[in-house]
Amino acid sequence: MSDDDGTIPVNGVDAASGGYVADPPSVSAIASLALDGPVPAPDAAQARARVRDRSEAVLGVREGVDPHDLAQAGWGVVLAPDLDPAVVEALRPLLELRREQATAVDERRYRELHVRPGESKGELLARHGVGPGPADPERVPYYLLLVGSPRSIPFRLQQQLAVTYAVGRLDLRTPADHGRYARAAVDAETSAPAGRPTAHLFATHHPDDPATELSTEALVGPLEQQLGSRLPAWEVTVHGGEAATAPTLRGLLGASTPPRLLVTATHGVGFPPGDPRRVGHQGALLCHGWPGPRAGAPVAREHYVTAEDLADDDDLSGTVAFHVACYGAGSPTTGRDASFSAALVQRMLSLPRGPALAVVGHVDRAWGWSFEWPAAGPQIEAVASSLLAVCAGRPVGHALDHLHHRYAELATELVDLLGSRREGRRVSDAAIAHAWTAMTDARDYALHGDPAVRLRAPAYQDGAGHAPP
Repeated sequence: MSDDDGTIPVNGVDAASGGYVADPPSVSAIASLALDGPVPAPDAAQARARVRDRSEAVLGVREGVDPHDLAQAGWGVVLAPDLDPAVVEALRPLLELRREQATAVDERRYRELHVRPGESKGELLARHGVGPGPADPERVPYYLLLVGSPRSIPFRLQQQLAVTYAVGRLDLRTPADHGRYARAAVDAETSAPAGRPTAHLFATHHPDDPATELSTEALVGPLEQQLGSRLPAWEVTVHGGEAATAPTLRGLLGASTPPRLLVTATHGVGFPPGDPRRVGHQGALLCHGWPGPRAGAPVAREHYVTAEDLADDDDLSGTVAFHVACYGAGSPTTGRDASFSAALVQRMLSLPRGPALAVVGHVDRAWGWSFEWPAAGPQIEAVASSLLAVCAGRPVGHALDHLHHRYAELATELVDLLGSRREGRRVSDAAIAHAWTAMTDARDYALHGDPAVRLRAPAYQDGAGHAPP
């Protein structure tokens, strides 16, 4: 896309109509939105300065703190103001384990914090003596688990904290669901899955659909090459095209031997306000069989996978999943509709037989122009580096620093472009639109699950065949 008159491919299919959730916007429309919108990322300039030197061993926490060691980095839980006390009690096994790990040297490294109604990220941290800058675990721990719905702890607060901190969320339906997840996370600290670790890439490509064509070619293809070459101890399998069916995905989510890593690149299903399916099905993963946006017919139920498709005896023990899809992690507040977490994610993290360890997904719409850069081609390093860090056994919340720092860097790029445009310098609509969509896409990834969980599997290797330290 090289001119100002083109459109930007978007993800997300309206299941009620069979068309896109929104028509692909023009480059000029996105540029206008960026020019009229608020300045992004209040901490972006500082975050960008921290990531200029990629040779640094530590990102996020202050110098001298090892982010892989909870006794140094700390761990805390942030509780919603309307949280049922029974949820806290159900989480007690996990809280006690993290307390033991984080306070081995200093009792200040474990905290139970409470967010107040309507409180911003800055207000929350200021109450504990913290301003913008690297995390100081003696005041606020680096690893933070938010417990509560996005109505009480907004997704925006999670996104802002994640620029510096390793942040995850638990928003499950019942105290019993939280208890199942807590026990699974504790068990994962001591049990290593048997057999060769597996990574599965599931990618759809629908007729007349630029969004899935772009994600297949610019994301999944290069990602397959990177994982295949740098995970020699792993079995990497791609399910694409006609193989990317709902039964195939359903099988991966209920396999007798759960995948260690599951990556899906699909449309997320959306529903209009007031549709009774909205809360239970929005963010479901659309599979092969949908005839594309030109068919003009509602999406058939058998073509997507959502929470109710998972059975109680399905097992995702030890699995980390990464969904590249609209609403894959949840939906923001829009008009009179309150925000909510994706039901599929909630189900994956609370399966009676074996909950997943963590699920990374997208809040709001995912953008189809964030995997390429003008004149540079596919750009997947942030996603690939995060996935490789997960496979190397890094805590999942810390592994996602690659994505969150990209958000901060892109935000500063956008601020510079907007400033130049407003000062009358020549900046194309295409440059602004690309920066805005890429920034928005990077910002909207969110982690569900404890940010300190990690895979127990062989690590990746670099180009010389060496595993990371």
